[in-house]
Amino acid sequence: MAENAESPSIEELVRRAVAAGAGVGLGAAPEQIAAAEQRLGVRFDRSYRQLMRMCNGIERLGPISLFTLDELGTSQRWRDAHQFMYFEYFLHYTPTFEMRGETMVEPEFYPPPERRRPVVIGYDEEFPTQVLCNFSIDDRDAVPGEVAMCRYEPWLMGQLDHCLASWVDDAESWFRDGDALASDPLHDTIITLQHAVALDNVVAARRCLSTRWRATYDHHAPVVMLDDIRTQLWPHGSRPAPTTPVPEPPSPEATITVEFSRSGWAEPTITAIIGAIVEHHVWRIDSWTWQTP
Repeated sequence: MAENAESPSIEELVRRAVAAGAGVGLGAAPEQIAAAEQRLGVRFDRSYRQLMRMCNGIERLGPISLFTLDELGTSQRWRDAHQFMYFEYFLHYTPTFEMRGETMVEPEFYPPPERRRPVVIGYDEEFPTQVLCNFSIDDRDAVPGEVAMCRYEPWLMGQLDHCLASWVDDAESWFRDGDALASDPLHDTIITLQHAVALDNVVAARRCLSTRWRATYDHHAPVVMLDDIRTQLWPHGSRPAPTTPVPEPPSPEATITVEFSRSGWAEPTITAIIGAIVEHHVWRIDSWTWQTP
C-alpha cells in the first residue's frame, strides 16, 4: 500500500475496525509493552506502541488477527506461527525474491536489515499467512519497520499504519458485500467463546460478548474475566458442547434454547438459555443461563 500523508489515524482505524465487527482488546499498560519488548529482544516502533496502547490485540478484522502483547513469545498459537516461520520456513529456505504489490524485488525483508529482527505479530486465517514486522533491536526511535505477509516469499505491505488501513478497508468491503453474518452464525460465536476461554484468549472472548456483557469486565483483570466466563460456560467443571447446530435466531435480538452434551456425566445432556444480539453485523452473546434439570 503506497505511502499517503492523508492516511487515517490509528484511532480512526481502530474505531472503524470495531464497526466492521472486529474484536479489540483494552489498551495495554506501559509495563506490558516493556515486558514484551524484553521477551522478544526488540524495541517496538511508535506505530505499534500506539496501536497496542489503544487496543491490545485485534481478533477477526476480516481474516486478520493481531496477537495481544501478552501472547507474543508465550501463547501456543503464537508459538505455532513462530515455529512455522522460523523452523520450517526461514531456517530451511531463504527467499530469493519478495513481492511489493505486483512487483518482484530483491529480498529486502528477510534476511532482516542490520539491527532489525522480524517478529510474528498476527496471522491471516484465510490463506493462511503469518504477519511479521521488522522491529529495531535497540532503537526505540528508529524509523518504523515494514510489515510483510509471509507464506512463501514475503509480500511487503509497508508500515503498520498503512497495513492497518488496508485491512480495515478490506473488512469494510466484506461487510458491504453482505457476507458478514454468513461467516458469523451464532453457533460459531458459541464455539469461538468456548475455545477462547480454553486458550485464555481475552480478545477473542470479548469479541463474542455483547457490549453490555463486555462492559461488566472493563475494570477487571483479564484473568478474572476469563475465570468468570469459564464458570458460567462450564458448570461444575464440565465442558459441554452443542449437540446439534444452533438454530439461527428469528430476529437480531432473541433468546434461544440450546441443548449441550457432556460425556461421562450421569446426566449427559444439559440445556442453556442464551440471549443473543447482532452488534456491528456479528452475533454476540448477551446472557447465558443453564436450566436446572
